[in-house]
Amino acid sequence: MVRLDLEAEALRDVQLPGFLGNTLRGCLGRALLRQNCNLDSPVCEPCPRRGDCVYPNVFKVIQRTAEFPTMPAPFVIHAPEFGKRQWQAGESLIFSILLFGTAVRRSAEVLRAASVVFESRFAQTQGALVLRSVRDGFTGQSAEKDLQIAVWSDEGAQSIPPAQGIKIRFLSPTQIYHDRFVADKPDFPLFIDSLLARIAAMIDVYGENEFTLPYGLHRRKPQVTMQFSTQRITIPQDHGQRVDGVIGEVLYEGGITRYLPYLDLGTQLHVGKKTTRGCGQYEMEIF
Repeated sequence: MVRLDLEAEALRDVQLPGFLGNTLRGCLGRALLRQNCNLDSPVCEPCPRRGDCVYPNVFKVIQRTAEFPTMPAPFVIHAPEFGKRQWQAGESLIFSILLFGTAVRRSAEVLRAASVVFESRFAQTQGALVLRSVRDGFTGQSAEKDLQIAVWSDEGAQSIPPAQGIKIRFLSPTQIYHDRFVADKPDFPLFIDSLLARIAAMIDVYGENEFTLPYGLHRRKPQVTMQFSTQRITIPQDHGQRVDGVIGEVLYEGGITRYLPYLDLGTQLHVGKKTTRGCGQYEMEIF
């Protein structure tokens, strides 16, 4: 993985959507398209440059397989503070873009596109925001230098000190589905199954090796007690779309220690659906 942390400054007081994930994703996609394609209405499928172009290989993946009829994209957007609409002059707006697996080698192209997302009419505002810095999300250094590549592995997971439980804070609308509906209160088996399915898809499609899960983790779910402080939200978006998901906190107590490496990776990859829009972002507290 590589991660870009971008900081913009509000040049004047401005009101923005309460969830900026869709806006940031759209601006990034348009910038990638403008920088890599001269066509006004491109069709990526038959294009002879499809195999080399960053747009259909990172941003809008058009590949399909029998195993993955809906192919995950190899990037994630960490959106700014959820629910915040008013930004004062001089205030910072911070978001991140994480690239995973084979997308890491396209980081320079994504960096160029991310550097111009505020130069157009961002969220129906003109010139209200200006990019001040782009930093390596893992080192804090300027992104002008080589980005730090973070390599994930679950080796050594057996030696993790025992944990009594974990508190999950959903920082953005989270869509974990159960029987075709978003779960208002995702229990631990549902949460961990959704997370492992996402990790497996990302590693199998974009990683260096095939994802393998120890048999015990797959077949024997631990006894876990749960406390929920969550709420279901629906946020209208442009063009009649909406963001529907759960925010709040969940406390899982029980035999969760062996799952900690996967839970930690999930804080970068998110969980559930629409992660490229910033959904499914969470942080965790172990105790």
